[in-house]
Amino acid sequence: MVAGTTPSIAPDAQSIPEYAAAGVNDVAEIGAYAGSPIRDQDGELFGAICGLDPQRMDDDATLKQAGPTLDLLGQLLSMVLASDRARDRHAQELMAAQLAAETDLLTGLYNRRAWERIITEEEERYQRLADPTVALMIDLDHLKAVNDAQGHAAGDLYIQTAAKELANSVKAGDFVARLGGDEFAVLLNNCTEVQAETIVERIYANFGRAQVVGSLGWAPITVVHGFPEAIAQADAAMYEAKSRKRQQRSVF
Repeated sequence: MVAGTTPSIAPDAQSIPEYAAAGVNDVAEIGAYAGSPIRDQDGELFGAICGLDPQRMDDDATLKQAGPTLDLLGQLLSMVLASDRARDRHAQELMAAQLAAETDLLTGLYNRRAWERIITEEEERYQRLADPTVALMIDLDHLKAVNDAQGHAAGDLYIQTAAKELANSVKAGDFVARLGGDEFAVLLNNCTEVQAETIVERIYANFGRAQVVGSLGWAPITVVHGFPEAIAQADAAMYEAKSRKRQQRSVF
């Protein structure tokens, strides 16, 4: 029962040291035992299908003949376990593939493909719950100057730093994506406009400490103006802020 090497049929379980020492005896003494091991594909013991009786069953003919049936059950459950393991591996592989397909390699943030999926899913959720939601669009400044003066490795570091500060500025459940180049997008869930102002201030404070410069625009999602329009408004606000002066913000 413990190692999968003890007898599968034990009319007098207490005569077998492994059964006599089993922890279940603390609750009820094992008189008789019948079971079969369930094993992983590598032969390692996973568990057992078993039955216990507090009384000895030395003269029970049915118990003594149960071995083949129990062995078959153990084999079938081992096959079920193998199938479950295979399904889990497949699910993990699919998850890894989706994660790789939806992750920006430079920053580790969501990429544009993931952002589009998120917007579709979050819009459906918003139509059901109407939780306050805000869209932010961010465009980094000075990236070309950094690339020209210090090389693309420095430019990549600039982007990575901005990504890190954005991720550190939002709360769990929000979404941050790099759409490409120096453009980022953020979706703030369960966030009022007042709360959005606080987060925007935090983004600029974190950017300032990290010596990152960017322009930001944001707009609330509304029942009248859905996600696509709000994102377009945030984008327009970002470009309006950029046209005024670098390291500016604007709300639509």
